[in-house]
Amino acid sequence: MALESAKKIASEYKLNLTLKNTTAFVALLFVMHELHEIAHTVVGRIICGCWGERNFNTWGLCCEGDLTIIASLAGPLFTYLIIYLGYYLLSNRYDNSPGIQSVGFALIFGSMPFARIFTALMGMGDELMELKYFLGDYLGDNLLWALAIVMVTAICLPPLVRCWKSITSSQRVWGFTGFLLLPFIFDVLVVIIGMNALYQQGVLDQTGIIGSPVIVNLWTLLWVIVLAVSWKNLKTVIIPAEQ
Repeated sequence: MALESAKKIASEYKLNLTLKNTTAFVALLFVMHELHEIAHTVVGRIICGCWGERNFNTWGLCCEGDLTIIASLAGPLFTYLIIYLGYYLLSNRYDNSPGIQSVGFALIFGSMPFARIFTALMGMGDELMELKYFLGDYLGDNLLWALAIVMVTAICLPPLVRCWKSITSSQRVWGFTGFLLLPFIFDVLVVIIGMNALYQQGVLDQTGIIGSPVIVNLWTLLWVIVLAVSWKNLKTVIIPAEQ
């Protein structure tokens, strides 16, 4: 009976959005976006010995060669590791406290799994680039595109299914859809369009630390501070349904 009760508590949650935990989630979203890019550029720096140019969502290398594909792999690998860390926390039967599972839920959606699927659907993204590198001599573009979609969806599906099941049925459709789509849309509007527009206009576009423009450094620092201050609020994004 005790085990069944624990499993029930660990799997039935309702959304509990407040100004504080929404702010914490937005900070997590922006920090995860930047860490994805840093994973690319730091590995590129290790391989090349110098920093390539970048903005808020595109990056380049200062060298060429077969090893540069590792820099491409680093970004999605980091993102999938965070998504599956969230999956583990949300599914953890050894510590199924509501706060831990809420953090897991936030990590999954804060890493924007829909962004991985969407870019593959649009014929873009790191995953398709990597498949072209390894299989481009054997498969045509259409088959590589289809394979990228299947691969990315297969990777993202288990954590997303777990998130779907974790929300009470009354909130499931709108809650899951909102967390799946809105972070990606918000990130595109604010970071990829808005902040990149400032960078392109020359605002703080000088090279700062770790090969990033100063505007990227300051933006990242701002949200790291916000996340550090508000981290505990991620424990309340979802709460047990009976509360």
